[in-house]
Amino acid sequence: MLNEFLAVADGFDRAFSEPSWQNIDKNWQDGIKYLYNHFASILKDFGVEPIEARGKPFNPQEHEALEYVETEKAEEEGLVLVEARKGYKMHQKILRPAQVKVGKYKSN
Repeated sequence: MLNEFLAVADGFDRAFSEPSWQNIDKNWQDGIKYLYNHFASILKDFGVEPIEARGKPFNPQEHEALEYVETEKAEEEGLVLVEARKGYKMHQKILRPAQVKVGKYKSN
């Protein structure tokens, strides 16, 4: 059942990231954000929380690397640069890892 609820959370995330989101009436945006926040609050009450990924060091226990992307910044080596899909945990148990793209320093 939790996987189905996480799919709903994914749907909200996709909707918020669409360029067309900015064209939606502000009152509708506020209403949808309210529903999302209420939904996220319910998940949190049951111990379900998103895994922090972007900007964090790659952790194979919490992150699934989809690919490595070259970066010209040495400090981005091994960091999660892109989060393709949120991961979630429940009471410290991984429900699903975050799908991420990891920085790989392009040395000259």
